[in-house]
Amino acid sequence: METYANGSVSGPGAGFRVPGGADGASAGVLAGWALTAHGLALAGPGLTHLCGRVLQAARPGAVRLLAGRVLQQEARRIGRPLGVLCAVASGAYASVVLYGGPRPGVGPLTALGALVVAGCAELTLATAAVEARQSRAHTTAALLRLGAPATRLRGSAALRAAR
Repeated sequence: METYANGSVSGPGAGFRVPGGADGASAGVLAGWALTAHGLALAGPGLTHLCGRVLQAARPGAVRLLAGRVLQQEARRIGRPLGVLCAVASGAYASVVLYGGPRPGVGPLTALGALVVAGCAELTLATAAVEARQSRAHTTAALLRLGAPATRLRGSAALRAAR
């Protein structure tokens, strides 16, 4: 959609005026970016669930099985914020490529806005991770009471974070 809409803009100033000097951005390009961000937010839980499955499939040991199962159970909770964070990261990469050339740099308000958006996306993911940790606190306590080594639980958490 973005590529098709980008070719339909003719001449400077034919589209919306975007802060930072990107004159003539068509409505289709902006709608394409919005659609991409929405798609990443919707695909996040599915991708997180798939990562849990892949984690369990490769050399299944106790740590991998535990980490994969927890990722699958928490896919809905942390998947969407993770998808939104990926959308923000792709937008940041696109703006670095766009403003990396001979064009003038971004203004202070644009930079502040970008920092606020990126910070909110990161804090949303961190909040979801803390909520997920609190929701499985009783399971962790039960595993510790049954004699599971704390190093295995930490290894499982590190493995989930790496995936």
